[in-house]
Amino acid sequence: MTRLLVIALPLLVLLTACDPTPPPVVEPSPVVEPVETTEPEEPTPAVADDYLVEYFPADAASEASELFHYAFWTDDTKAVRCDISVGGQSDPLASCFVMADFESRVTYAVPVGDEECADGYEVGVVAIPIDAGYDQPRAGVHGCAEYRLYPSAAIAADTLVLPSGAPLNLGPFRCEVTDAAASCIYVQLGASVTLGLTQIAAVN
Repeated sequence: MTRLLVIALPLLVLLTACDPTPPPVVEPSPVVEPVETTEPEEPTPAVADDYLVEYFPADAASEASELFHYAFWTDDTKAVRCDISVGGQSDPLASCFVMADFESRVTYAVPVGDEECADGYEVGVVAIPIDAGYDQPRAGVHGCAEYRLYPSAAIAADTLVLPSGAPLNLGPFRCEVTDAAASCIYVQLGASVTLGLTQIAAVN
């Protein structure tokens, strides 16, 4: 009986050493390629000269500097227009207004203007220097219909639509169009105006 146990033990060891089960296959870890992050592209600025509709040279007699008059429509409907004047004898001014034929189509609540006769269809921001010596709001709802300067047929024809998202840098102002609404900001102080058929705002 003792001899049988001695013989069986080596046989068990031999069978264990010859186990036919292959080792598990280890799949290589997938190579993870690094994801390249790209900065969002800045929109291409509009060319200021493309929006110049009038130019007046300096006038020594009146001591007026040269005057640049820029303008743009917010979209192809030509419902909202902005005019920007830089130079001359006055502080730079950017003003946007709803054309008369489209006033009945605005959906914003017409706000009270800064002037007695302001009708709520025009906004403007003036570039009064920060050290002018007096305090005055730069941006506001203003304009009076009887004094509003609608463009002549020639100037209206020469005025281009400012593409949505394209910044237009005009001296102290930067203007942009988003969803057919124009915004112009007096960069030095951050005062701004916004106008479209669906929104109106003036921020100081």
